Order: sequence, then C-alpha cells, then structure tokens
Amino acid sequence: MFHLNPDQGNKITISGIAGGIRVEASDVRRLVAGYGWYLKNIAKVHFSWNGNRITLPSPLPVPASPVTVESPWNIVFAYNYCTLSYTAAFWDWNRWQREIDFLALNGFTHALVTAGLEKTWEDFLTGLGYPREKALRFIPNPAFAAWWNMGNLEGHGGPLSQQQINKMAQMGRRIVSRMEQLGMTPVLQGYVGFVPSDFQENVRIDGLKLIPQGEWVNFRRPWVVDPTCEAFPKLAADWYKALRKVYGIPGKMFGGDLFHEGGGRGILT
Repeated sequence: MFHLNPDQGNKITISGIAGGIRVEASDVRRLVAGYGWYLKNIAKVHFSWNGNRITLPSPLPVPASPVTVESPWNIVFAYNYCTLSYTAAFWDWNRWQREIDFLALNGFTHALVTAGLEKTWEDFLTGLGYPREKALRFIPNPAFAAWWNMGNLEGHGGPLSQQQINKMAQMGRRIVSRMEQLGMTPVLQGYVGFVPSDFQENVRIDGLKLIPQGEWVNFRRPWVVDPTCEAFPKLAADWYKALRKVYGIPGKMFGGDLFHEGGGRGILT
C-alpha cells in the first residue's frame, strides 16, 4: 500500500504487518524510492545493472517496527553524454523502461535525456532556413552523439534516415513521460550556442556573431554563437521551441557542455 502524506517532507516510512506492507511519503518519487528500499533491504531482492534476483518471499516480510528513511540529498543525478552514447545509443523501449524503473527504485531524482535531440536539431535548423539536407548531414550516428552534443564533431557516421530520426524523437518523448510519471525530472539539452560550422553561409540573421572552434582530433567542431550578440536570444528561443515540440514538455532543468576537451572563447568585447 502506498500513502501520500505531504507532512512527511523528506522522510519515507515503511511499516505494516506480514503480507501487508505500507510505504508512506510526501510525493510519488519518494514512494517509489521507499518501495525500492524495502525490496533491497527487507525483502532482499536484487535489481541492478549487472543482474537480478527478484523472486519475492511469501508472505512479504515486514520490519519489526516502522522504519524511517531520509536521504540527505535533494538531487541525485544520473548519466552524462558519454554514458548515453556509449551504452544506451541503441536501446529499445523495453530496455529504457527497465532502466527508468531502476533509477526510480534507487532514489534518482534527475536524469539526462538525449534521445530526440536529432529531431530537435533538424527542426531548429530548418526553421531558421538552414537547408534540410545539410541539417541531416550535421546529425551524427547515435554512437558518436556524445561528442556531437559536447561540441566536438559534426555529422560523423551519418546521415540518418528520417525514419531513424523520428523513431528516436518518439523514444525521447516516451522516456521523459515515464520519468515524470515516477516523479523524476528529465534534464534536457539547453542551448549553449552551437551551430554548424557553415551556418553563416546558409542563414542570414541580424546581429549574429560566431566564434570558430577549429578541430578536435581531426574532427571539425561546430561553431559557437557569441552569447552577448544580438542574435543569441532569438536562436535560444527557437531552440527551446523545437525542444518543447519534440518532448512535449517545457522542461524544468537543462544542461550543456560548451568547451569539452578544448574549444575557444574568442575575444568578446
């Protein structure tokens, strides 16, 4: 049994009688985390990245007296760009659903989401008048997306088909929806200023100032929009519009890695 009680604050209480377990917490996320704590510490169930032992005893065991669990952490964050690109690039929905359950049961509060950025970039760039065929060439194979999302390369292993891009956008929307159902906060890609290195040759925007970024181990980097220039607010607004369209949510937290393993600030005056 799960009971929502706002007065619990950051505390989770586990109690009950044999065969009837009660988890009480202030919100859905803590209820799920409390259930995970019960499974691990009282029912002795093992659910992990490396293997499972999930046969529940019967009747369900209960603590001798009510147990109160309180985490000192308000944010427990999962993933970085490399994890998602190296490990999760080709996961299907069943694998992702299991992963999100694992995060929720173990008390994670926030998780980075990158599935769907391919469609976000396509819509963002084409909406500005950048040619669609060039936009598709800018998007890399998912196995190289970590370096793309951190501004280290363009288009390597691509282009992807429109079907692939649309499928990943659908996956991204399902991921954020499931996370929110379990009380977690998806962390989406904020606009840090990346554009394709030939952006200025194809798009005319008043007040645009670009900072070349050179190469990263022989890969051409995207260029960076000067955040103090007149065009930056418009580009950022268009980015978040495309992001909302893909994921179906406005987003509560955003991240980005602007100068990963190098990059140049230019001279800002």
